[in-house]
Amino acid sequence: MPPNTHTATHILHRGKAEDPPGEAVATFPASFPLKRTTTEDNHSIESDPTSAAMPRTKSKSVTQRRKQGAKCMRRSRLEETEEATEKRLASNRERMKKLREEETPEEKRDRLAFNRERMKRRRQKKSGKNIKKLFVSNGERLKKCKVETPRELENHTSMQKV
Repeated sequence: MPPNTHTATHILHRGKAEDPPGEAVATFPASFPLKRTTTEDNHSIESDPTSAAMPRTKSKSVTQRRKQGAKCMRRSRLEETEEATEKRLASNRERMKKLREEETPEEKRDRLAFNRERMKRRRQKKSGKNIKKLFVSNGERLKKCKVETPRELENHTSMQKV
C-alpha cells in the first residue's frame, strides 16, 4: 500500500490498511446523519424531531451553568478530606487578609455597605417583607429606605384618610 496520502477516499475510508486504495468506500457509523435533499423530506425532518439531521441542544442559561458549577463544587466538597478542607479555608483566609490590607478606605466602605445590605435582604427574605432594591451599585453612600410590610402600608393609607 502506498504511504498515507491525504485524499478524500483515505479520509472517508478511515484507514483500513487491508483494502487496496482503489476499493476505498465511505464507511460512516450508523448514527451519522446524512442530509436529505428533497423538499418533502426536509418538511418531514422539521416536523419530526427524531429524524432531524442534527438535533439542536438548547443552550444553557448563565444561571443554569452557575447551578451546575455549584453542584460540582458541592460534590467535590463532599468528597474532600478534613485536611484538604482546612487547607482550603486557610488559603481563603490568607487571600482575604491580603485583599483587605491592599484595599482603599472607599473600597472598604463599599464592601461593608454591600455586606450590610446583603444581610438586611436576607433578614427581609426570612421575615417575608417586601424587598426594595437598596444597594446603589456605583459606590455612592446608601440611602436609607424604609421597607414596609403590607400591614404598615394599610395603616399608612388609613391615617391619610383621617
